[in-house]
Amino acid sequence: MEELNIKEIIRSKEEKRILTGTLSGIEDEYYKLKNEYIPCAIVWYHNIKVLIPVTHLAANATCMGKKYR
Repeated sequence: MEELNIKEIIRSKEEKRILTGTLSGIEDEYYKLKNEYIPCAIVWYHNIKVLIPVTHLAANATCMGKKYR
């Protein structure tokens, strides 16, 4: 079942389709290519944790008093 959920996530990215999940918070994640931490929304899609940079969210985002967009 988990493999099917992962395939759905990959397919949604390829087809630029929106999946729905539960936003559970925002945390800083280390991004190796830029050598810095970036704030990411934590979205649970079934039992899979998906991280989305707050700058990629559809709405303007504010985190810890900082405005992103």
